[in-house]
Amino acid sequence: MSEEIEAALRRSLEREKKARHFAEELLEERSEALRLAYEQLRNAEEQEFFDVLAQMPCAVIMAHDGGEIVLANPAASELLGYADEMALVGQNWLTMIVDDARPSDAEEQALEAAVLVRQANGRIAAVQIIIGSTAFLGRPVRIVILHDISEQRRLHQQLH
Repeated sequence: MSEEIEAALRRSLEREKKARHFAEELLEERSEALRLAYEQLRNAEEQEFFDVLAQMPCAVIMAHDGGEIVLANPAASELLGYADEMALVGQNWLTMIVDDARPSDAEEQALEAAVLVRQANGRIAAVQIIIGSTAFLGRPVRIVILHDISEQRRLHQQLH
């Protein structure tokens, strides 16, 4: 009788082992499916963000604290005279500000100021600049919003 009990126990353990293996495989499949779904959702959200950024009429730049541009929209490349927004990636936006117009604390805190920027072709443009800080994809960044005020300055000077 003990042989029958041992055989029954072995069959029971084998079924339990198969069930555990099946459950682990199922869990792995579901985990992978959830990871892929999350990644697709994140990519869709990022794409929506990029689409919104591309449609914005004002120039928007995202940069690391040191000034290196990591993202720019088409309005930024147009305002700064670059072929496209990818040409701005890797550039340092702080070096585009004409030295005597550079806000002294542009790197340290959020601010709003009128400054002069040097475009890619060497021309100088007057811009209203708003700088803020946030996180993007888990890293701290500066958001720099630029609005061309050259025409307003020209008209203002004509009035005087």
